[in-house]
Order: sequence, then structure tokens, then C-alpha cells
Amino acid sequence: MLKTPSYINIDVHGVHLPKGKRVLMVFGAANRDPERFPEPNKFDVERNVRGHVGFGHGVHACLGMHLARLEMSCLFNALADRITRIELTGPVVPAVNSSIHSLAKVPVRVKK
Repeated sequence: MLKTPSYINIDVHGVHLPKGKRVLMVFGAANRDPERFPEPNKFDVERNVRGHVGFGHGVHACLGMHLARLEMSCLFNALADRITRIELTGPVVPAVNSSIHSLAKVPVRVKK
């Protein structure tokens, strides 16, 4: 049986990873790949998100993803029935997180 060495030299998309060096894989970065998602840092509610990995993929998919999607659908439908507009009232503050892009503060005002 062939045994894969623990540490090997490898090139990944033109980046050389030398033998014995550590590599950090940031899963949240996959959804921000400009080759897959045009303008990945721009918030766009109409963006086609087919292929995003927010809930994992395949056998590693999140068990609760269908419930989470249903909850968000119910939330947005209820909001659409009750309000006419959501306005930003201040600066959006990014959260400091080493593994995923998120927001710490999004100040808004709701108009009925």
C-alpha cells in the first residue's frame, strides 16, 4: 500500500508551500473568492449564491441548514408583511474573527 508522506512540498494555485511549514485553511474565505463570486465583498441580496459553502458540502453538510433556511425565509416574509423599508443609520462595524467574515454592528431604522 502506498503511504502519503506527512510533509511534502506542494504548489497550490502558484503558491509554493514548503515542506514542514504550517498552513491555515480559512473556510469562510471560500465564499469570498473573486474567481467564483464577482465583487465578493459587496453585499448584494440578488447574488447567485449557488456553490457557496456556508453550510458545508456533501457528507460534511450542516444537519441544521434546512431549518436555518426555513427560519430565515419565515423571518423575511414576516418582515416584508410589516415594514416598507430598512435604513442604515450609522457605520457597519466588522467583527474581528480569524475564521469567518462577520459583522459586529449594523445600525438600522425600520420604517412601517
